[in-house]
Amino acid sequence: MYLFLLACLFRRKYNNHIMALSLIKSEDCGEYFGRKNINDILVEDVLMEIFHHFSLHEIFPMRRVCRYWFDLINKNVLKNRKELIICLVSYSTNKYFRRKDIRECYYVVNYKKLLPVIPYHENLQILKVFNFMIGNWFLTDFIVHIKQLRSLTMAECTFSKLSLSSFFQPLQNLTKLILINMGIGDEFVRQITQYLRQLEYLNLSNNSSISGKYMDHLPSTMKVLILLFCTLDIHNLYKCIENLSKNGCQLEVLNLKYNSIGGEECDYSFGEHIHHLREIKISTKHIVKHFTNETLERLEKLVIHEMFERGDGPIVSDLFFQSFFRIPFIRLKNLHLTSLPSKIGDEMFAQCLSMCQNIESLKLIALSTLTNQSLRLISELKSLRFLKFDNIRIDNDTVMKIIKQCTNLHTFVIDFKEKSGDFVGKSYDLNERFIFDCIEYFQHHSERKMNIRIMRSLMPINHNKQLTCIPDNLNIQILKSKYVLGPPIYDDHFDLRINY
Repeated sequence: MYLFLLACLFRRKYNNHIMALSLIKSEDCGEYFGRKNINDILVEDVLMEIFHHFSLHEIFPMRRVCRYWFDLINKNVLKNRKELIICLVSYSTNKYFRRKDIRECYYVVNYKKLLPVIPYHENLQILKVFNFMIGNWFLTDFIVHIKQLRSLTMAECTFSKLSLSSFFQPLQNLTKLILINMGIGDEFVRQITQYLRQLEYLNLSNNSSISGKYMDHLPSTMKVLILLFCTLDIHNLYKCIENLSKNGCQLEVLNLKYNSIGGEECDYSFGEHIHHLREIKISTKHIVKHFTNETLERLEKLVIHEMFERGDGPIVSDLFFQSFFRIPFIRLKNLHLTSLPSKIGDEMFAQCLSMCQNIESLKLIALSTLTNQSLRLISELKSLRFLKFDNIRIDNDTVMKIIKQCTNLHTFVIDFKEKSGDFVGKSYDLNERFIFDCIEYFQHHSERKMNIRIMRSLMPINHNKQLTCIPDNLNIQILKSKYVLGPPIYDDHFDLRINY
């Protein structure tokens, strides 16, 4: 009976792993054919090989098979885990999940469901908690038992009758902290700077009450600082960057996109303090104004997202590009430009590309002033591997020239946001002839391989026409919508408490 159950579970979702059962010799099956207990046939090593192919969600019901399986799973599968994800059942489609995380998540109703399995997670190094009420139990019954915890992520959680100092005391060895949409403010930041002196990665996105106060006391070990959708004060931000640099901090990643940075204009410039940056994402006039290329020699990724002030024109303009792209970005591999609507002209765009000849990933979003003449210059980027156009007007000939000339190009995405704006109601020059041109080209160039994704709303296809056979080296996806459905919702959650 047990063997039949196990085989059914494998055939249901893991047919490609059924070969694990081949570890059992045929003569052994004959010898033990009359026995009812599968444990007489499957030794511990074989069972562990089988358990390895199941998700955490499916492993827990298997603990109910017998006491031996219960102890084996707890001891070898749970106790050796380095990462744990906890999510409230009713919020199982949380937007902060990645698809690969779904297999390894505890879906529970409340914290009481977690208590019986806490002793099996003392070796955890990474903990992620979503949509939970964080109270004293989180400290006294859970966190204090995890001595090796180095990374903590919490999103859309709430604190209930919890002292901030008592919360951070058991977390003093953290090197990575992510707190997203938690409603925290500057006092919370002060506690972080006081207790977490080994912190290297800090993400405080979607916390609008954070002004940047006390951030100048962040430890010198900081490598990554992410502050999206915060209400930063420009003086606090400059002071933070300056003090980190003076204390010997070598900040490598700075993400300040979508920030509403307030404060009066000042003459401060932290450009001289960020020469260690490998990645920067910016979107405000205070930061763009003082940036110079000379201090960003190590930069590998640059994202410029335009935001407006009340009554003002675009912040990212030809004037900025003229001063910013004066010297080549030799190490730059990723360039992402977003402007709504941009004033970037063909001449400045050409200068930008000429200074970024080694980029491998290029994303252009809503650069409405660019023409096909300037977009054809992309074909000169010989190292380009990934290209994305979103709300970019382009014709068949330009796209085909890019594909033919960029011999390393592997993925090409052409998206279109269906909302009010300059692009709605306008006809696009890209049409279904592009599909046939691609098919013909890749049929004659079998050495090339490419993935192409196109929004159907951008380029409708006449399904009455018979498409030529698409070659194996070309993968074309024509999508109705760019939005992918969220993770699956489990109607029944598993009970973590099992008593024998």
